[in-house]
Amino acid sequence: MVAIPEQRVGTLLSSNSTGFISSSSEDETVPLINRRETVLALTITFQIVAWIAVIFRLYARFKLTRAGGWDDLLVVLAAMSVSIGSSFVAVLPDYGLGQHVLSLTMGMYSDYLYWFWAATISYFFSTTLIKVSLLVQYLRLFERRSTIHLVIIALIAIVSAWGLIFVFLLAFSCSPVKKFWSWSTEGKCFGFGIGSEDPDTFFTAFATHSAFNMAFDIIVLTFPIFSLSSIDLEGS
Repeated sequence: MVAIPEQRVGTLLSSNSTGFISSSSEDETVPLINRRETVLALTITFQIVAWIAVIFRLYARFKLTRAGGWDDLLVVLAAMSVSIGSSFVAVLPDYGLGQHVLSLTMGMYSDYLYWFWAATISYFFSTTLIKVSLLVQYLRLFERRSTIHLVIIALIAIVSAWGLIFVFLLAFSCSPVKKFWSWSTEGKCFGFGIGSEDPDTFFTAFATHSAFNMAFDIIVLTFPIFSLSSIDLEGS
């Protein structure tokens, strides 16, 4: 279930006597993939695997090769950000994650929006830190002030700006901030993407982030392949 704040739901948010927005899906069978235990199992499992990989990396860098660097710090920060976001995701099933929006009470939906807001901010931070950590690691491979070295620095700046912009757009999409999840709070949500009252604009903002995220992933992951191959050709 995605977030659809009050101003984006419109007439959908009309309560009935049961206390639910609608009770139409209250008794529906929840698919296995949407169940709380599935969400928790997947979240915890991947967190364990991720931290094992991080620990092995740090052991190899600091104990075996004694060549730790800023990229290792960024990897730890990225892992911490992912863990924080995962803890928010683990809470979300208690407030409606995996359920149909029409089966929630108004209070549950407001709480869901709060945890969704927090988890998504963490997600934006995480996707940025992961890419920047890889780019900083690439700096070790190329001569300082070389063309490739400068291109990597430019990519670091671009990716960092992209991530911070989306974090800012979500964190401060409403004024006051809690207006995003607290419908009774006086204020307004702005019209730039994530804070837009228009559903199409709201979802387009997330689609835009996903598109840039995939594009940067491709660039970051394929960059060393072409760069190192060019070095080999020059050396031969």
